Amino acid sequence: MPLALSDEATTPTPLAPLVGRPDQVAETLAAFRDAGLHHVILSPFYGVSPEQQPEDLAAVERLLERFMSEVVPALGESVK
Repeated sequence: MPLALSDEATTPTPLAPLVGRPDQVAETLAAFRDAGLHHVILSPFYGVSPEQQPEDLAAVERLLERFMSEVVPALGESVK
């Protein structure tokens, strides 16, 4: 699933539902979880616009660290 975090509100699309602010991404993931999703594979490249793609490996690491620190805690205890 495409993943991009931003500081501005973004309208997710069916092909890029995990693009937006951390709270938006957490809300979308919570809806998927509530619908029965157990696993997700995240991609910062596939399905993400070129301007939202990380420019190098360090940027991918920062994106994943931000995901872990801002999105995952918002999902609560149900995330392992």
